[in-house]
Amino acid sequence: MPVTTASGTTVLTPLAGEEVGGTRRNRMVWQCRRGLPSFPSRFDKPANIDPLPGGYRLASGTTAVAVEVVTETRLWWFSRALPAWFGGGGPRRTDIYSWAVMPQRYGTLMPAPDVTVCG
Repeated sequence: MPVTTASGTTVLTPLAGEEVGGTRRNRMVWQCRRGLPSFPSRFDKPANIDPLPGGYRLASGTTAVAVEVVTETRLWWFSRALPAWFGGGGPRRTDIYSWAVMPQRYGTLMPAPDVTVCG
């Protein structure tokens, strides 16, 4: 089952590196998501992308793509009931989340003004 259906989300976030006042910083170019809106993106706020995890900042004039994939798992009815019999409980839903940031080697990810980016 793809993560763009009722059980998950896929988010693409192109990022650009720029220099402002002699300091490198990252900025979000655009964002496209498919799937459940209830899963927040970790790359949608300036504080989350500048710097990227690990303190990484893109060089001025370069771009990268952050790809996030999240899906949810739910315990079967029997698996939910079994821990309760033994005094447990635990979460009924668990999110499985992964992300990757891939720098671009050629070209940029800046869309032309008349291009639909997420359609």
